[in-house]
Amino acid sequence: MKIVILIKSYFKYNPGGSEHQALLFAKEMVIKGNEVHYIFVNSSNMKVPAIDEGINLHPLNPIKGNIMIGKPVFLYKKKVIKLLEEIRPEVIYHRNLNPFIGFACFYARSRKCKVIWHIASLNDVKKIKIKYKWSPIVSYFNNKWIKFGINYADQIITQEEKHDILLLKNFGKSNTVKINKFFPVLKNKSKSISKIKIFWIANIRPIKQLEIFLDLADKIDNNNIEFILF
Repeated sequence: MKIVILIKSYFKYNPGGSEHQALLFAKEMVIKGNEVHYIFVNSSNMKVPAIDEGINLHPLNPIKGNIMIGKPVFLYKKKVIKLLEEIRPEVIYHRNLNPFIGFACFYARSRKCKVIWHIASLNDVKKIKIKYKWSPIVSYFNNKWIKFGINYADQIITQEEKHDILLLKNFGKSNTVKINKFFPVLKNKSKSISKIKIFWIANIRPIKQLEIFLDLADKIDNNNIEFILF
């Protein structure tokens, strides 16, 4: 099966939680014998190989915006569609909601191709509005492609109940499946008698809810458990 991961960033050049999970998914699909392609915007100055760990990489040159007009992501449409036409995937997987999901559905509607939208955070399911701090024209066309993609996505993956509620409330859509953990299960893991260490590895933006981690650390009174904040 041909699978395209269609996300704006690739973990090794622009690391983030969603990008990490997308890379794990891509690598697992390669292991299972699929032909995997990854389309992303190369916003770094690093040279990108044609293949990385069995994944075919298709970097796009960044289209620059600015604080006045915003980010005209809709301008990537022609390049993304051209790549999809060349690859001819059977499945397109999208995360970090942006106009790319609209491009995927535009391509897939007339072909034997399914589009999966994996919701990454509450920001993905908030009501879509014109951002007047940017150019209303740029915001309008970005939103147009996002709404198109949400409307025509074949499968929607959520991570928590709040996603389900807002997805239905703001877009009239229901999830296909809920996955709240997205990491491979370690096999043949030996038991350890050493101290249990629980790490916080993330930024401290309000959406990450650091206070819950701190509250948990405060409530657990166990000398064998250590909470570590990076």
